[in-house]
Amino acid sequence: MQRAQPKLIEIRRRWASDPEKMNKETARLYVEEGINPFAGFVPALIQIPVFISLYRSILQLSETDPHFSEGFLWIPSLSGPLTEG
Repeated sequence: MQRAQPKLIEIRRRWASDPEKMNKETARLYVEEGINPFAGFVPALIQIPVFISLYRSILQLSETDPHFSEGFLWIPSLSGPLTEG
């Protein structure tokens, strides 16, 4: 990507007034240089199931464990109604 950066800057400068042509030229440059613009998306796609399972396990724990629903350290539980006090 760093190797193609000067060419990409030139394309953006040259075709700033025509976004459609700029996108076509950028896609052509990616093909020529062998750059996959979605390569950074694959690691995030792998992490998503981990975050979903972590969220669901914490949610399940807060519903079943009475100690967890009391709060954590100095943070009171926000799962119940607020009381004036």
